[in-house]
Amino acid sequence: MFAWNKREGWADWPVTTRRKNMTTAGAKQTKEQRRLAEQVREYLAKKTEREKARLFRQPARPGGKRRLGRRIRAVNCWEKWEDELLGTVLDRELAKRLGRTYIAVRARRISKRIPPVPDPKTEALKWKPHELALLGTLPDRETAKRLGRSYSAVLSMRLKLKRPCVTVLRPWTKAELALLGKYPDKEVARRTGRHKSLVHGKRKQLGIPNSAGLVRGWSKAEDKLLGTALDVEIARRLGRSKNSVSIRRARLGIAACNPDYRSWTAKEDRWLGRHADEEVARRLKRSKLSVQHRRLKLGIALPDPAQRPWTEKEEALLGTMPDAELAKRLQRTKTAVGVRRAVCRIPAFDRARCNWTADEERLLGEVPDEEIARRTRRTVGAVQLYRQRRGISAPGTEPRRPWTKQEDALLGTMSDKELARQIDRTLQSVQSRRGDKGVSAFVRPGHGPWTKTEDVLLGQHTDREVARRLGRTIHAVQWRRQRLNIKSTKPSRRWTDREIALLGTARDYEVARKLKRDAKEVSRKRQVLGIPSAKPMRPWTPLEIKWLGRKSDADVARLIGRKASTVAFQRRKLGVAAFAAPKRAWPASEEKLLGTVSDSRLAKRLKRSLTAVRLRRAQLRIAMSGQKRFRPRRSRRRANRSHARKP
Repeated sequence: MFAWNKREGWADWPVTTRRKNMTTAGAKQTKEQRRLAEQVREYLAKKTEREKARLFRQPARPGGKRRLGRRIRAVNCWEKWEDELLGTVLDRELAKRLGRTYIAVRARRISKRIPPVPDPKTEALKWKPHELALLGTLPDRETAKRLGRSYSAVLSMRLKLKRPCVTVLRPWTKAELALLGKYPDKEVARRTGRHKSLVHGKRKQLGIPNSAGLVRGWSKAEDKLLGTALDVEIARRLGRSKNSVSIRRARLGIAACNPDYRSWTAKEDRWLGRHADEEVARRLKRSKLSVQHRRLKLGIALPDPAQRPWTEKEEALLGTMPDAELAKRLQRTKTAVGVRRAVCRIPAFDRARCNWTADEERLLGEVPDEEIARRTRRTVGAVQLYRQRRGISAPGTEPRRPWTKQEDALLGTMSDKELARQIDRTLQSVQSRRGDKGVSAFVRPGHGPWTKTEDVLLGQHTDREVARRLGRTIHAVQWRRQRLNIKSTKPSRRWTDREIALLGTARDYEVARKLKRDAKEVSRKRQVLGIPSAKPMRPWTPLEIKWLGRKSDADVARLIGRKASTVAFQRRKLGVAAFAAPKRAWPASEEKLLGTVSDSRLAKRLKRSLTAVRLRRAQLRIAMSGQKRFRPRRSRRRANRSHARKP
């Protein structure tokens, strides 16, 4: 082989023992090297010094000035001698020697359909026949230990080969059976190295009671104590929790013991319903909840003065005094009085406002509203409203002109703005008069509701033609046609020989832009004529398929030069399981360090996560650094609950 040297240029590449696959022998391969070196020299003779420096990633010679303007990059095309080197060495090694990227070399090799040089690391991961024969004969964990592979790798390969799982249950010894019932199932499972469910099932199968379980049974003597004292006191005597005592007492139907409880008498029951619960509780010296519970238990309704019907005398008082004062007099709430007054359309009482006198009414229309408001101590809006209700025009303006029958007949025949300009009135006046007469607003032709005759035209002509005939917009016609699920009618445009000749020469959207047609129409025409696309889909090679599932979809896509979504779709199509990174096992040397230092410091030392260190230490029941015995880690919520129970 050959290499680049600054002084000698391309020289023969020395053969080393690191790459045994690179060793050559005989004069025939030496001639091949000389021929390739000659081609390289001819190729480099045509290149400038800057291009050579860029090819071999060498810095440019100092002293040159930087050119201004657009920088033109040389096209690094593949030469014939470079293609001949593909597949002779590893892609990464060849990329370093040629001064190209690894992705470019790999993509070039795949496009030429040249098989890669087997990588020793990859070959070591391949499954051998004797390893495949062992799958399914032993449990997966035992197989993983024998083969030196991870449990997930063994499991995925067995599932890929569709071989059944072998589960070998370890027989129970006499010493293990003697532990059942003496210790909790969880402790027996930890000592025997079995699952908790297997221990529980074996104990139930042998009929051994859970005498050492975490739940302690209730004796008759303990049941007799329930209800004789407070639950907290009984729980302290029996060494149980308060919740346990309360639940047991409720299941047996025993009432709680409350020394402060006072029974209800017939005299106290007569007070219920006469007054509010707060008043009854104050008189009887009980709590409001106790009074409410007793009243509901006896089915006595609470009298609510705010819900009683309004009389004519009460309604006559609305607006004559403030709502708060009237609510006290009528024994109602202020909100109820305000709502009733608003329903009856009675204005609120205002001490500063009084009835209009005759002298004040004479000022309306003769004096400006601002002056009347200042004299009578009213607001300008109140003066204007009262003047308009009396039909008095403002000073300096003409009196209101009454509406004639001819003007009323024009309401709704045209827009309010046009009618106001035609009859010389304001827009607000026209709108108010039309609302009083109950006349609907004018709708221009083409803006009203669609009729059946208009719906018939949809789809028979183009949207532009229908819009022109009906006097509507094109968007309105399109929206109506799409809502009725009517297909559009477009004038058919015939395909010429010149247009058909362009199909397949470029992308469909580029041809559509040139021909001023829709891209879907161009694609449909090309498929009907059987013309292949300008850029057909690259078929999957057996070598690319072998990579599926060995790495993540993103790594495989980067390796073979495809999209990650394309790789994921092909992997699911072939039924290949997704790549799962093997979990890092805990050696005995690392497990000895657990509990010697803090978990965070050990996690940094072992380069593991803090959660992994805590979980492994809890599984082995090793105490933390600074603790004498192991204490299971509780969640914050459970810890807060336990602290809240303490008096």
